[in-house]
Amino acid sequence: DSTAAHSAAVLDLRELDFAGYDDPDAEGAWAAVAAAARDWRGQAVVISHELLAAANAESIERAVAALAPHEVHVILTARDLGRQVPAVWQEMVKNQRGVDYASYLAHLTDPSRKGRTARIFWRQQDIGGVLGHWSEFVPAPQIHLITVPPSGSSPTLLWERMCTVIGIEPDGYDTTVPRTNVSLGLAEDLARKLAEAGHRVRIVTVDPTPPLPDDWREQVEAYSGLAGALGRIEVAFARDQGDPLAVSPDDRFVATTWWTAYHARNALEQTNAERFLYLIQEYEPFTFPMGSHAALAAESYRFPHTALFSTELLRDYFRRHGLGVYAAAGGDAISASFDNAITAIDPPDAAALAGRRPRRLLFYARPEPHAARNMYELGVLALSRALERGAFADGWSLHGIGTVGSGRRLDLGGGASMDLLPRSAQAAYGQRLREHDVGLALMFTPHPSLVPLEMASAGMLTVTNTFENKTAEALASISSNLIAAEPGIESVAGALCEAAAGADDVERRLRGSDVRWSRDWDTSFGDELLARVLSLLEG
Repeated sequence: DSTAAHSAAVLDLRELDFAGYDDPDAEGAWAAVAAAARDWRGQAVVISHELLAAANAESIERAVAALAPHEVHVILTARDLGRQVPAVWQEMVKNQRGVDYASYLAHLTDPSRKGRTARIFWRQQDIGGVLGHWSEFVPAPQIHLITVPPSGSSPTLLWERMCTVIGIEPDGYDTTVPRTNVSLGLAEDLARKLAEAGHRVRIVTVDPTPPLPDDWREQVEAYSGLAGALGRIEVAFARDQGDPLAVSPDDRFVATTWWTAYHARNALEQTNAERFLYLIQEYEPFTFPMGSHAALAAESYRFPHTALFSTELLRDYFRRHGLGVYAAAGGDAISASFDNAITAIDPPDAAALAGRRPRRLLFYARPEPHAARNMYELGVLALSRALERGAFADGWSLHGIGTVGSGRRLDLGGGASMDLLPRSAQAAYGQRLREHDVGLALMFTPHPSLVPLEMASAGMLTVTNTFENKTAEALASISSNLIAAEPGIESVAGALCEAAAGADDVERRLRGSDVRWSRDWDTSFGDELLARVLSLLEG
């Protein structure tokens, strides 16, 4: 069941509201979840929520009774207090229950634990107390304590410990579903570089923020290049805080998407700057059907700004079409470009490339409407046509990656099928690319897309598409593993046939894996570019 359903069920079970808000979905939610659990015919059902830890005797008795006649086990995951105390404090601040950290620590360390802050914390974090309450209704052999691994441990270790208790095989499940609570990208790396250069940096979120996991900071810092970054960067959840965001006249703003550009434009009125810096990662009208959102995205390029383009190909598209800073002469003087760092993937092993059987294809398959520019349907049709032409006939294994939904199997016709796998975490993603021979990754925009480049760097012959100034020659100059085709069924199918036929050319694949592109953010945001960014921030 969904996280939201579990949350509503626990609020109903404990007869709670959330920060004064009575969730209308909570009424009857526990009975519904319990009924679904009783009806389940699989091996186990997991109902999970942190608020279950502080349940009183009446709620616990009700919970256990609702799940009868099934055997109930209690699993408590516990993290060391050195990480848990600041994590809980950060969540309090985000939910507008602010208290300074020193005062918070004083409350928690008061031996009497009489204050409200201490009572709430220890009711959920006192391991002995929590398990003691549940043991009044659940036999001791059915109570389990799992410790959360320390930072730097394998990202799958906690999952493996949980599977041991539940009695399932950890390898039988795909755990690489993306986390929607944490949004990462080049903006965070730019913020890190500016902070390391001695500037005070604040990331301001403008979208509604759902409840974050206690370890959200650790999740952010687990990404390549971001270790320790949040110790130097402030984070303000502006949409969720009660008070207006404090702004100095000397502040400078960086917009990272078209809708944040509207906020940055309005914020200029509170500063002495004439322009904000627009970090342009795509020509964003292309990410929507023609309509209001596309028009609003296009309007954002008419705001007063300087520009930092993600790739020179994208900058050249704006230049050719007279967009944004290129609407008037002198666009080069108030803009710059850089290469997004691709995921660093270890060079492929020649023997592994030569000996892998069956050969494997990986399609960047994103059927969701928000990813329409990745041309999922065209990719499927081209794959089917390539199969009709005899490509991938010798026992090839076909896989798709990138969907945010559950994995499923897609019928390609003629008895062929492709397994669609959920998106991967960064480390698992790189390994998955190294296990394939041919890639298909499309993007109907001027940006080259990082996925084809990462596929090429893993030694895959990779089919992608052209788009105006994103020509076959421009892409081949990045890697000879990139096979670019016009965005059409026959042309993409022909490129797939070429890639399949060349999969045994190990020398070519190894040579093409040396992509001419940045593999780390320190290279992408080197000293020269960083100085240019600071100049652009001053307008």
